Amino acid sequence: MKSKNTFRHLLPHFRAQGWLFALGVAALLATNWLQQYIPRLIKYALDALQNAVPGDEGSAVALKLVLWWAGLRLGIVAIQGLLRYGWRMGFFGMSRKVEYAMRKQLFEKLLTLSNGFFRKLRVGDLLSRAMSDLAAVRESLGFGWLSIIDGVSMIAFTLIFMFRTDWHLTLIVLAPMALVPPLVITLGRKVRDGQREAQALLDALSQTATESFSGARVIHAYARQEAEAARFRSACQDYRSKNLRLVRLEAVYWPLLWILSGFAELLLFIVGGQAVAKKALTLGDFVMLQEYLMQILWPVMALGVSSNMYIRGKVSVERLNEVYDAPLDIQDPGGQAPGSSPQNEVVKFRGVAFRYGQGPSVLKGVDLTLKPGQWVGIAGRTGAGKTSLLRLPMRLDDVSEGSVELQGLDVRRWPLRELRRHAAMVAQEPFLFSETVLENAAFAFDGEAKERLGQAVAAAKAADFDETARSLPDGYDTLLGEKGVNLSGGQKQRLALARALFVQPDLLLLDDAFSAVDTATEERIVSALRATMPDTAVLMVSHRVSTLKLCDQVLVLEDGRISAQGSPAELLQQDGFFHEMAHREQLARRSGLGEAS
Repeated sequence: MKSKNTFRHLLPHFRAQGWLFALGVAALLATNWLQQYIPRLIKYALDALQNAVPGDEGSAVALKLVLWWAGLRLGIVAIQGLLRYGWRMGFFGMSRKVEYAMRKQLFEKLLTLSNGFFRKLRVGDLLSRAMSDLAAVRESLGFGWLSIIDGVSMIAFTLIFMFRTDWHLTLIVLAPMALVPPLVITLGRKVRDGQREAQALLDALSQTATESFSGARVIHAYARQEAEAARFRSACQDYRSKNLRLVRLEAVYWPLLWILSGFAELLLFIVGGQAVAKKALTLGDFVMLQEYLMQILWPVMALGVSSNMYIRGKVSVERLNEVYDAPLDIQDPGGQAPGSSPQNEVVKFRGVAFRYGQGPSVLKGVDLTLKPGQWVGIAGRTGAGKTSLLRLPMRLDDVSEGSVELQGLDVRRWPLRELRRHAAMVAQEPFLFSETVLENAAFAFDGEAKERLGQAVAAAKAADFDETARSLPDGYDTLLGEKGVNLSGGQKQRLALARALFVQPDLLLLDDAFSAVDTATEERIVSALRATMPDTAVLMVSHRVSTLKLCDQVLVLEDGRISAQGSPAELLQQDGFFHEMAHREQLARRSGLGEAS
């Protein structure tokens, strides 16, 4: 059963930095305790001046006492300065380190989650959590805890000294402050609800910005700049309006606190002034009580600030928990790769069925075997389940029924790291990093990419990308733009193929990976792959018959099932989808609508 403790993921990191927190608490308590003696020193100085004996000798004695009290005050302030450095290091250092640990945990968690999770939460939502929510957690831990401990300790210490001076007057003066807790509780609830809504709007704003930046070329191509700007302005306006409502709540809170503190000070002047006039209270005691009242006002207000910070921090922690508590659909068995007996099969699908979440079945009863060096093509209409089939051997998704075996062993028994060294996949729209060509090609290598330059070049040659790489301004050291923006679609696909070939996989999965290259280049790549990796099995999706003809066998998927299977020549002789596909491609070429060379 899942723990109900909202802070369950934060507490281990907080405990790890407990020594810093303890340092901050000790330094803060010592600072606040010393602070109580400053008003008392002022009292002693005033009383010394008031009680000075008339004459030069009495004035001199009073002056010496005042200077003595002033010197003590300077000493206390100097010690407080050192202590303030200590509590700043303690509270803010602790909060920064906890934020770092939680950010690292968040990133590591995101790397382990399957695609099902990313279908639910968009990139903008995740960016908001990684930036805004973690910042709110840091502030609630640092300044929030500081405000709470500072407020409680300062109020407690000050009340002790005030009651020791005149408990009756203290009760009268502080009566208006009894209204502060109900005020904090009432406004706090509204702030909490508003904060949740504001964070949701920030998610939407982040998503809008992310889509606009990523799709800048599409926006320009369709002249939608003004429409996108209007959409962004609308999202900004919604977020601004919600935050303004939160600000208005705080704008009510602070004036009310100042009004209450003003009443407290007014009562002190009325009641305390009468006591001084009647000689029931010395002038020094009156000024000391006024100083205590002034220094207790900020802690009372700080408790209100810390309550709002706590609410914001708790809301942010709850949102982060949605990521931390997300179930791992793909469980890593860990350990070493299990030993396997020699098999004449690279991959085997046994009665495989697959569905996304609770949706309908995408694949149904698929049986398929690939032997070393065998090339199998997959054809089918859009939505037939082709890409879903390719995702299963690498456990990018897990089967719903049946099993997929790699080298005779269920892929669910393989450690993920080892499994994904034996199988590699190239998508139709590959993702390239904003690194050099070499670092993209050798992405699977843990060390410096230059240590495996020869292996990367060999992979690039097999992918027909070597000449392209050398023609770039800095060759293999050319820095690519975001997502490889300075490469064409075909160049991106070939570099992504080189990245997959770098690991020398036993199973190569190609999801329409030649869609952006011409047929001549495609044939060169296939010839190179067959020559350099003769034992690698290839499972390839394509929408071009010319590509599928390069395979040893082709299977046709329809509604998640294998409806036909055989060599390309055999399928061309049969009525069915593959024959229709070839006919349409032939008509397109005759009408001049075929692919450009």
